Amino acid sequence: MDRHTAHSSSAFDEPVPSSAAPPLRLVPTPPASSLTGTLPSSSPAGPLWEAICAGTLRVAALRQEERDTRVVLQRHSFAPASQVKQRGRQILELVLQGNTECAIAIDLRLAASTVSHELKQALVSLGLGARLSAVPLPIAQLYHAAASNLMLESCPAAEPGSLIVVLPRPEQGLGLAPTELLVCQMMLAGNTHAEIAATRRRSIRTIANQLASIFAKLRVSGRLELLSFLASRQSELPAATAPSYGTSSVSAGYRST
Repeated sequence: MDRHTAHSSSAFDEPVPSSAAPPLRLVPTPPASSLTGTLPSSSPAGPLWEAICAGTLRVAALRQEERDTRVVLQRHSFAPASQVKQRGRQILELVLQGNTECAIAIDLRLAASTVSHELKQALVSLGLGARLSAVPLPIAQLYHAAASNLMLESCPAAEPGSLIVVLPRPEQGLGLAPTELLVCQMMLAGNTHAEIAATRRRSIRTIANQLASIFAKLRVSGRLELLSFLASRQSELPAATAPSYGTSSVSAGYRST
């Protein structure tokens, strides 16, 4: 597939100038919806991921609902700095599959420092900052949806040149205790142990112990493997209807092509 393929939806008629932004974080959707009254449609995940990596489509915001997460995609003026280079993309996708940087360095016969540098450059190009632990779950979900050749539900947003993609929340229904689920969701949103501890008013050791319990219950070795596990699980989830605002309605879930 051509790495520069962009989505052909009419929602992307007007380019949006490049601008610096802080790393993406999951945030609650404000009461006033940004959705239009347009009925949901299907968008192939593959071309969307290709366009994101090519720098012609940007993840502008991540908005969290009770049952789903809404990824706001926006047309982006091409700039070399926003394009993920080939090697960096390869390493990023291997990481999103659950591989560690050390394992990737061995498999690709690269120095660990090279892998770390290429990965940081890829993350910065995507607007995620240079910290791997800050990569939110929806980014992994977008990649896994593309790798699995899935169709995802989408709807034009009220902002010109924007599209909202609705992703399920695969961390639900895993048998975690309410407190564990909350801590897990905060981690998946891109928060560090220290940030979770500060928000929860707990010690960092307590948060680390809770996360260790979560990893043990789900039989994963750490955050990266958990991201991969949850992102690959999403296609097995039934479609769920997202909350409506006025005349807006968007369905969450995936369909295989």
